[in-house]
Amino acid sequence: MFRQHNRHFNNQRNQSNQRRKSAVPQGPRVVIPLKPDFSLSESRTVKFSISLPVEDEEGAYEKTVVEVPKLTDDATPMQALNFVREFFSACETMSWTTGAKRFEKIKQVLEGKHKAVLLTYMNEENSRSVDSFQAAMDTILAEFFEETVDYEDQMVYLRTGLKKPSTMSPKEFATLLEMANEYVKLIPGAPNDSAGLTSNEMCRVYLNAMPIQWQRNFNNAGKNVFTETIQSMRTYFEAQAVQDPYTPRRQPGDGNSQEERGNRNSNGRNGNRNTNQG
Repeated sequence: MFRQHNRHFNNQRNQSNQRRKSAVPQGPRVVIPLKPDFSLSESRTVKFSISLPVEDEEGAYEKTVVEVPKLTDDATPMQALNFVREFFSACETMSWTTGAKRFEKIKQVLEGKHKAVLLTYMNEENSRSVDSFQAAMDTILAEFFEETVDYEDQMVYLRTGLKKPSTMSPKEFATLLEMANEYVKLIPGAPNDSAGLTSNEMCRVYLNAMPIQWQRNFNNAGKNVFTETIQSMRTYFEAQAVQDPYTPRRQPGDGNSQEERGNRNSNGRNGNRNTNQG
């Protein structure tokens, strides 16, 4: 009876601990990761080309070629946004200015269910205007995103959830942050005029993502996010990476040598604790 009572008490305690753990905030939800979750080099693409007359050179033509990635059935949300970004870039380069031309071209780069969604939309909607094309694109992106909710969650992630990985250079992190800010503007439900991080917010996010000591050095140098740009901050922190390389602190059980473990245990017995600053 005593053992059963103890077992019952322990089960209750374990359940209580599990509830407390589950109540701990898990951090912002990541809609689109900072680092690409697909390989650009392995993406299948379709080439489009156009020859245009060269100004002031009679009879001369210049050929322009663009490649647009295909949107496949197994595409990730990040790939979908990259697809939209690349397609609209091609529209500008190739002068696909009408809705009808865009409908014609996009059919060549959609596959499977995404192409089926487009064709269904075109069958139900007679208009081939630019606005109608944008509505069709929103319909395709709705396969990947929840309107407004995903935009807001991604903005929270960008503002509060980013830390530069120790193995990543400040330059690479700045590039990925700028790309992430371009992607978030394309998520359905993003505001038309004020989507994404402002330039000051970008600088603040970039600063807060750096190691604490680098942040202190930045502030002690009389710099601030209101007078700097991402480019100038990138240059500053690239120099920091050379002058003051960041080494993450070792955590317990991270594979320290037997000698280090022995020293740590000895220090513990003597009542002294040395803290290594990374």
